[in-house]
Amino acid sequence: MDEFCGETFWNSSLSWNTTEPDFTECFQKTVLVWIPCVFLWIFTPFEIYHMVENKNRNIPWNYLNISKLAVTLILTSLTCIDALALKKIVAQKLVYNVEISTPIIKIATLILASALVAFNRKHGVRTSGVQFIYWLLQALCGIPEFRSEIANDHYNTSYLAFYPLVLVMLLLNCFVDKPAEYSRCPNLNHPCPEEGAGFLSRMLFQWFDVMAIKGFRRSLKTEDLWSLRHGDFANEVYTKFDTYWQKSVTKSSVNFYEYGRAAFKSGSTQIEFVNTSAKRNLSILPSLFKAFGLTFFFGALLRLAQDLLAFTSPLILNLLLSYIQNKGPRWQGFLYVACLFVAATTQTLILSQYFYRMQIVGLRVCASLTSAVYRKALRISQFAKKDISLGEIINLMQVDAQIFAELMPYINMVWSAPLQILISLYFLWQLLGIAVLAGVAVMIVLIPVNGAIVKRVQVFQLSQMQNKDARIQLINEVLNGIKVLKLYGWEPSFEGKIINIREKEIGILKKAAYLNACMALLFSLAPFLVALLTFVAFVNIDEENILTPQRAFVSLTLFTNMHFSMGVLPLVIVWMAESYISVKRLNKFMNNDELDPNNVSHDATCEDPILIKNGNFSWGENLTLRNINVQCKKNCIMAVVGRIGSGKSSLISAILGEMNKVSGYVNALGTIAYVSQQDWIQNATIQENVLFGRVLDESMYNKVIDVCSLEQDFETLPAGDQTKIGDKGINLSGGQKQRISIARAIYSQADVYLFDDPLSSVDSHVGKHIFENVIGPNGILKHTTRLFVTHNLAYLPQVDEIIVLKDGEISERGTYQELLEQKQEFSEFLLQYLYKAVESGNEAMDEVEPLLYNSPLSSELSQIPLKSEQSNAEEVSKSEEKVNEDAQADEERIEEGNVKLSVFLFYFKAVGGTLCVATIIFHVLCQVYSVGASVWLSIWSSHENATLSERDVYLGVYGGLGLGQVLSMFLAAVTLYIGCLNGSQTLHNILLNKILRAPTNTFFDITPQGRILNRFSKDIDVLDNTLPLVIKGWFNCVLSVLAILFIVSYTTPIFMVVILPIAIVYYFIQRFYIATSRQLKRLESVTRSPIYSHFGESIAGASTIRAYKESKRFIKESESKVDCNQTCNFHSIIAERWLSVRLEILGNLIILFAALFAVLNESQDAGLVGLSIVYALQVSEI
Repeated sequence: MDEFCGETFWNSSLSWNTTEPDFTECFQKTVLVWIPCVFLWIFTPFEIYHMVENKNRNIPWNYLNISKLAVTLILTSLTCIDALALKKIVAQKLVYNVEISTPIIKIATLILASALVAFNRKHGVRTSGVQFIYWLLQALCGIPEFRSEIANDHYNTSYLAFYPLVLVMLLLNCFVDKPAEYSRCPNLNHPCPEEGAGFLSRMLFQWFDVMAIKGFRRSLKTEDLWSLRHGDFANEVYTKFDTYWQKSVTKSSVNFYEYGRAAFKSGSTQIEFVNTSAKRNLSILPSLFKAFGLTFFFGALLRLAQDLLAFTSPLILNLLLSYIQNKGPRWQGFLYVACLFVAATTQTLILSQYFYRMQIVGLRVCASLTSAVYRKALRISQFAKKDISLGEIINLMQVDAQIFAELMPYINMVWSAPLQILISLYFLWQLLGIAVLAGVAVMIVLIPVNGAIVKRVQVFQLSQMQNKDARIQLINEVLNGIKVLKLYGWEPSFEGKIINIREKEIGILKKAAYLNACMALLFSLAPFLVALLTFVAFVNIDEENILTPQRAFVSLTLFTNMHFSMGVLPLVIVWMAESYISVKRLNKFMNNDELDPNNVSHDATCEDPILIKNGNFSWGENLTLRNINVQCKKNCIMAVVGRIGSGKSSLISAILGEMNKVSGYVNALGTIAYVSQQDWIQNATIQENVLFGRVLDESMYNKVIDVCSLEQDFETLPAGDQTKIGDKGINLSGGQKQRISIARAIYSQADVYLFDDPLSSVDSHVGKHIFENVIGPNGILKHTTRLFVTHNLAYLPQVDEIIVLKDGEISERGTYQELLEQKQEFSEFLLQYLYKAVESGNEAMDEVEPLLYNSPLSSELSQIPLKSEQSNAEEVSKSEEKVNEDAQADEERIEEGNVKLSVFLFYFKAVGGTLCVATIIFHVLCQVYSVGASVWLSIWSSHENATLSERDVYLGVYGGLGLGQVLSMFLAAVTLYIGCLNGSQTLHNILLNKILRAPTNTFFDITPQGRILNRFSKDIDVLDNTLPLVIKGWFNCVLSVLAILFIVSYTTPIFMVVILPIAIVYYFIQRFYIATSRQLKRLESVTRSPIYSHFGESIAGASTIRAYKESKRFIKESESKVDCNQTCNFHSIIAERWLSVRLEILGNLIILFAALFAVLNESQDAGLVGLSIVYALQVSEI
């Protein structure tokens, strides 16, 4: 470099060993010029990628971007002028390479910067982090040259003009450009301000200040929240995932070479190729990685940068302690202090961005999987659905998908932790030499122990999820039949069954708790043993080895880094093992067979609306319907009759494509309306149920209400047709629900109507009215095709054709009169119906009796006592059950303000007073032992001339304090986990008891089932798994902060002066955060329940949804509910990052002042300084 510059590149006497440091001219013209240039060229590809991916285009010219471009061009011109002036110098003296290469590099870089400004404007990029950092580096690296020009009177006028313009560019890049004129994304009503925030605002999350202030002033509501960003919407993230998932499905689909033989297909006369290879299950992981891997990869780069920066603090600490021991120039101490603060602050900003981006990836993965599970549930085949319970599917959405969101920020620790351990060992080798191998031996020994624990955790996790599925499924069944349960007084019996399952679940969780306690033991024991054995080996290898403060506390900082990595790595591995169970469960569900869209054709050339030729259908392996041939003409009524279990409902399912078509041909023309045997009602208003997503036509709507006899019902309901129907129509009678289902079908104005015994739940006179005015030959549907399954034979004379089913086959077909004359299956069925009608006093007898006289069955009819012998008995007509007509489904109430003290006391009481006190005592003891060990190490390292016996005492006491810390940590973990599980069990049982004994009319009629399931699934899961970790983290955080403040104040008493201002700022920050975050968590919980309520009712009415071709609308509704919940999650994530950045900056101020006061106090002991700064450095890790 000396030859390159023509002078000395580095001069220690000028730059370091002096009271007035300066850089050589060669260093200024090379390193300080090249650093920002190299940075811009390296990161330009990232800038280009951001421009290409950005969905905005063409920012209008304005003062900001014009100023940026103009100043950059002026800087380029000044550099060109300097380069041209070089021609004159060449003729006069020898010119070195540096004077030629440096201007060329600067000009090329400034041209690149100008191009980026122009292209950013064209591609709608409003702010650029790459350009901000580039100009920041230009400003920092230009300070020495600018100072030299002024101090040495060189009068380089071009640079005196150049540097102020660099500062102007840095200032301009702090602001954000105007919005783009064109965007490929739709406009949002309440867009997230992050997209309009500058780079600094994004790094500090300053754009969230408005929401934090609003949340502090009043309780937040969902209307106050910003919309999700375009890339975070459930539909957007699912589309990304599904693109790669479908590619995987297509790639793995069966090809010709996988077929091994030709054979007869079951139930068919056709020879088809049969696949002899087993079906290969696909994994969701590759598709997830391809969809979100790029953002994940960028987060991994941020993690790598943070890991490397983490080791700057120990290196700077080493230099600072060396400075304090050797008493160098004062400016060197200030430089070390500044470097320590800058390194810590840079780590804070990078780490906050890492967690933010990884949490966003987790959010997107969770949303995409939730949407994928919902869509799959709407497409899954009936055969596959038999092996999957609703509780299991809800757990897939609530627990399994959520695990990804929780794991994502920590998954990089799988490679990050070993990297940190290796780098720590390298630096420890530089400090302590071969003694480090003693610590390495400990880590190697503990590897198989961790492996055994991980395997055991996997077993427990699988068992726990199975018990959880069983418990949620049983609770779901109880809620479905709550009226029957209360009628027979079965509450205690089912409560006992649920509690038994819960006790098995708690038993497994307690076993897992002991394993977690063992993990906590290893978390404390491993780093302590590594440090202790390393120190023991170091002082015993050679008597000349002295544990100085420099060695001790730099080593302690490195051991702290290892402590975190060694502790987190096993936890992350366990977490990944648990996630693997969730992945397997999701894989199994996503690989289930779907309904075959080819089951039903839609050939427009076919004249008949419904046509089945030689159809064979099954629900599973065995045929259910055989040799089915149906030809339903336009505008006719076809009735389907038969005994129970003969296949009537299956025939309709076959027409809808719900059954597996083994062979044959099915064709359906036009739109289809379907009224199922089990009425399906949404948790919405009556009008919304009737409209079913269609636009309101007043005249048509009123006509439908009239023919379905719903006017009188509207008069008795509290809000008429705007009455909100409870979950599964619980506040309506069976007849009312059935008539609403019929009204929904009529209002759809379909071409084909499939009625599956639609009048079974209504009174006979109402049924007659509906048949005559709706289904019958003169009804409102007379110009449509109707397939009518019924057990009421009074309507049969009015239909065009009757099909009689027996054991899954069509035994007879024809008109009513033709079937009577045949005297076969239909006649037997009719006589059997009459016998039952006479026995039950059925009102339909009055209608059927005149039709049978003078018929081929008149002789058989004469043998039936049509008049009941109990002539004096009152006729009993089937009436619709009484319901609570005043009940309306209510919205879930959101708590406001502080969490009441009674809530905490209730939970502590559930945990148990003894365990609460024991947990607090053991956590305090653990921190006391930790502080004691560090103070003792400080005393030991300050005593450099200790004898062998004194050294042994130091080692013994240090080991004893460490052992006490380890045991305290283990006992604290045991008492905490067991206490939390006891509390969870108690709260679960209390909740279950209250729910089962809640009144039907004032609770179950107005409370959606999904809301109740949310309490028993997600909220109980939080009590079981999340809350213990939160409480443990809170104890560690609070006690660690107190310990740090105590140590720093003890070693540097003047530090107490800055504690009060820092504490005041901290108080206000946490006040803003707690008020906002608390309400966001409540909103997140409240907006989660509708997802599962909607999911539950969608699964129950999947056949109806598919029949009406409304799957897309329901998917859109589901995704809107997911988006609403994800909006709350997004705001919670930002609130956490907002708090984290500010608190860590306060922590960095503690580091700054602790180091600064140590430098200012020249008489400070190096051991105490090391202790103080080591503890101060831990603030940012809490």
